[in-house]
Amino acid sequence: MNHNCLLTPNPNLNEKFKEIIGELASMMGHFAAALLQISHLEVANALIAYSSVTKDPVKRGRRSLVYIYCMVFGTKEERDYILTLTQNAHNNVADISPEVDDPELQRWVIATIY
Repeated sequence: MNHNCLLTPNPNLNEKFKEIIGELASMMGHFAAALLQISHLEVANALIAYSSVTKDPVKRGRRSLVYIYCMVFGTKEERDYILTLTQNAHNNVADISPEVDDPELQRWVIATIY
């Protein structure tokens, strides 16, 4: 068996490996983020009251993964687009529940993702 491939760095393989590991880490981080978010009482209450997490957890999870994926791997335009969608969703709820726009709570949610 020829093991020369293990001794010779392959930049293409290195980049592909980073991409695969990065995607896996992002997806695994989603589960940890969800647990951390619901551990915060005010965030958990807002999620239960105004999110689709209890009605359609798969859809909610998918949207969260898209957010994470775009923030980590997206272009500036894609990140800006996702941030606009997120802010619009918060604006719809902020009239009913002002804590949705609380900067401390938003920082907590974002911190759990990163």
